[in-house]
Amino acid sequence: ENGDLVIRAKDLNSMKKAVVCFWYENIAYDTGYVDVPTDLDYSRDLTKTVFYSDFGLVRFDHGNLVTFGVEDGIPSKRIRAVSECSDGSYIVACTGGVVVIRDDKVETVYDATSGITNIEILTVAEGTILAGTDGDGIYVISPSAEVSHLDTSNGLMSDVVLRIKKDVSRDIYWIVTSNSLAYMTADYKITTINNFPYSNNFDL
Repeated sequence: ENGDLVIRAKDLNSMKKAVVCFWYENIAYDTGYVDVPTDLDYSRDLTKTVFYSDFGLVRFDHGNLVTFGVEDGIPSKRIRAVSECSDGSYIVACTGGVVVIRDDKVETVYDATSGITNIEILTVAEGTILAGTDGDGIYVISPSAEVSHLDTSNGLMSDVVLRIKKDVSRDIYWIVTSNSLAYMTADYKITTINNFPYSNNFDL
């Protein structure tokens, strides 16, 4: 229907690839086959902004398409995750570092020059910026751009961090690594959940 985002899956079982089609004010936007996260709904009302990655980052907002590419300051076209912040900005995890977008412009990029050794970023979360990496744990980026580091020596079971999600009701962050589930308090104390029946988790 008009105003909907429709996902037409190439593989309904895995949802690894899909055709993303937008209908807004009787105009169809067909992006072709793109990578789709497994938790993306097949159909949703476009009352909120939708981001997706198709060799770069695309924002679809009530009929308006805005693209962000390397020429706009994003380190690479390989986008892993986008997190909306309470101040209206967006944090982007990508190959090459962490990007902050504000008012449709790349405001800041945190990369190797900022002290992030592993710039294959898989996930991001708001607070101070938390950036989970593919093999180097979590980088914590303060509002003053100071960078600190958490890894297996701080309680992680694996340095491959797939997801970090804020739990507002408990004031903690849930962490999914390649072999465990954990939670982290506001003072960055990490506790792994023992005896969880499944170790190969990808999201929560």
